[in-house]
Amino acid sequence: MMKIFVFDITKTNDKMLEMASGVLSETEKNRLANMISIKRRKEFVLGHFLLRRLVCDIFDVPVKKVVVETLQTGALSLPLMENVYASISHSFERLVVAIGSTPVGVDVEKIAERENFPALLNQIDGMEKAKELLLQTDKKIREIAFFVLVCLYKMLFIVCGVKGKRCIN
Repeated sequence: MMKIFVFDITKTNDKMLEMASGVLSETEKNRLANMISIKRRKEFVLGHFLLRRLVCDIFDVPVKKVVVETLQTGALSLPLMENVYASISHSFERLVVAIGSTPVGVDVEKIAERENFPALLNQIDGMEKAKELLLQTDKKIREIAFFVLVCLYKMLFIVCGVKGKRCIN
């Protein structure tokens, strides 16, 4: 089972944020206190509140049973819930919460228009070698090559900006 929920952050107000922050644990409140950006604070409070609310609704459990911890890896843990996993992501005005019965991860990003992006990949030194590695018979080598290509692709996608203008000489 996996459920993904998307929320529009702009539809919230100060009263809702105050109510939402009331369910945070002391650990979460300490993390919140160290956040400087108002936008980041809002995303954190809403994400953790909505996660709790959704878990309560889906599994019909009281809010006290929904303890949210952040592991050193950044992944979320629900230690009092057996076989329930969660992930939160936010970008611009969107907040996404994913809940599953197996480990789950979600990443949301605003998609900007890009121009001739696949051609930019060919400008990276070593790209041909990575493509060759994808054709290898060793599964582990293929997985690593795929991971490297995805990271490079995502990095270029973010760095190049609208229409790739920052990457083109």
